Amino acid sequence: MHPLSDLDLLYRGVPEDSRIITYCQTGQRASYTYLVLRALGYKNVAIYDDGWRVYGSNLPLAAEDETWFDFTKVNNVLQAVKDLGKNAHK
Repeated sequence: MHPLSDLDLLYRGVPEDSRIITYCQTGQRASYTYLVLRALGYKNVAIYDDGWRVYGSNLPLAAEDETWFDFTKVNNVLQAVKDLGKNAHK
């Protein structure tokens, strides 16, 4: 870990009195950020430990400016097309 004085400079724009929830793709970097913020004295810090991978896989949940593909539907359509091809040769 970098010295706390260096990290303090890095996070100087983050208000200490705000509710902060760290997150990343899988939770590893979010855990590190959580620990850094706690070491810097931030009190109201939490971590979304499932990460974006879990949140982003739940299609009904809100995500701003993102494009989602429902691969279950795509795979079902592909299978239906394959089945049509099989049935056409019978």
